[in-house]
Amino acid sequence: MAYEHREGSGSLFPNRDKKGDNHPDYKGDALFNGQRVELAAWKKVGRSGGGFLSVQIKPAREQSHAAPERSVSTAPRSAVEDDEVPF
Repeated sequence: MAYEHREGSGSLFPNRDKKGDNHPDYKGDALFNGQRVELAAWKKVGRSGGGFLSVQIKPAREQSHAAPERSVSTAPRSAVEDDEVPF
């Protein structure tokens, strides 16, 4: 069973898939207003030299573990369909 956040809480974890400076240093999710949101954070250094986290919050993408279904027609093609192809 996956961990479920309580309303107004979330978690950030080090991003093990970081491949460039534009990728977040930390990634995670939270529950806000009953909706799951994605969190991303970058380590930054301010003008005074102090460190801080810059955070991005956005609606979560729905992730399906099943492969997307493709629509494949099993009906035979007619001669008219073949004649309508412009090439």
